[in-house]
Amino acid sequence: MRHLPYFLPLAESAEELPSRSSQGRESVPGARLVLPPDGGLIHSWLEPVFAATIEVSGRADHAFALFGIDGALVLASVTIGVIGLLVAWRLFGVDLGRVRITPQPERVRAISASNAVTRFLYRASLNKWWFDDLNHLLFMVIGGRVAAACWWFDRTVVDGTVNGIGAAVSDTGRGLRRIQTGRVQNYALGIAIGLLVMAGSYLLIAGR
Repeated sequence: MRHLPYFLPLAESAEELPSRSSQGRESVPGARLVLPPDGGLIHSWLEPVFAATIEVSGRADHAFALFGIDGALVLASVTIGVIGLLVAWRLFGVDLGRVRITPQPERVRAISASNAVTRFLYRASLNKWWFDDLNHLLFMVIGGRVAAACWWFDRTVVDGTVNGIGAAVSDTGRGLRRIQTGRVQNYALGIAIGLLVMAGSYLLIAGR
């Protein structure tokens, strides 16, 4: 909460600043960041970020309606979650302090084996909807083979081409190094051979 003042909009006068007494009456620390749902400090802080996009799109967000569709959706989601929690406690048991419910494995088996739908749902839930298998197939098997193919291409083609050119240049330089003997006789012989090749080539071309 130390950085909370940076979330507050700029006040034009001292009367607009929130008083310490009003801040001290907050029942829940940090509640002013998100409450009310459509006008908390977080919303005021982020409003300049999305204002231009909202203006260009021509769509305006409606205010949060606690006793409208928004409240109904919140209530429905919480109700479904609570019902699912209570059913899970009833079937699989729970041990939370004074709340102790004995699990009923036979009833779970009977419900899961009652028809094809429940068998599928139980098996899917037991296998976590096969998300781990799907991730393994996509990222470990297929992704691993793609990565191995890319590694082979990089090692063989890219690095192989560069290393091959480097090796050819190195071998050529190593072979040409033997010509540099430092003896004048060898250099004179090379010049003489070059002149003979040039003269022979000229005579051959001129003779045609």
